[in-house]
Amino acid sequence: MTKTIKRVVLGALMVSSLGLLAGCGSQNNVGVVDYATIAQQSQKGQDLNKQIAAEQQKIEQQVNEQMANADEQQQQQIQAKAQQEFTTYASSVNKQFQQDVEKTVKEIAAEKKLNVVLVKGAVVEGGTDITEDVLDKMGKAKTATPAQGQGQNQGQEQQASN
Repeated sequence: MTKTIKRVVLGALMVSSLGLLAGCGSQNNVGVVDYATIAQQSQKGQDLNKQIAAEQQKIEQQVNEQMANADEQQQQQIQAKAQQEFTTYASSVNKQFQQDVEKTVKEIAAEKKLNVVLVKGAVVEGGTDITEDVLDKMGKAKTATPAQGQGQNQGQEQQASN
């Protein structure tokens, strides 16, 4: 009997709290930002990707030199050390980029009087997309990445065929 009463009271509290929350959200200004687009289309994102690729190539070259005279166990150690070195480097670079993006997002959110900014993939509908504003402030890339260029060409080809 007491369990039933507790469930009814708990259910009533949940329903009433939903009504309160629905009213609270009407004054919030929500922004959304697409981090993947910023990483691909900002000059800094492209530069950092080039740095990471160059570091990976450098590490691979070092590994190849060290592997020439190493036995199987040493080869495994060399590969593990190289993987750890690369992961540490890439994580550091990516963390710095994320901090730069977040700083820019905070500035734009303040300018646009946004109460909260969410990652675009987490928002099904609504919100003010500030991705272009972030790109403008951080600096758009001078050239498109190969993947972007291919996508644009495919879109143009499809339009031309229609």
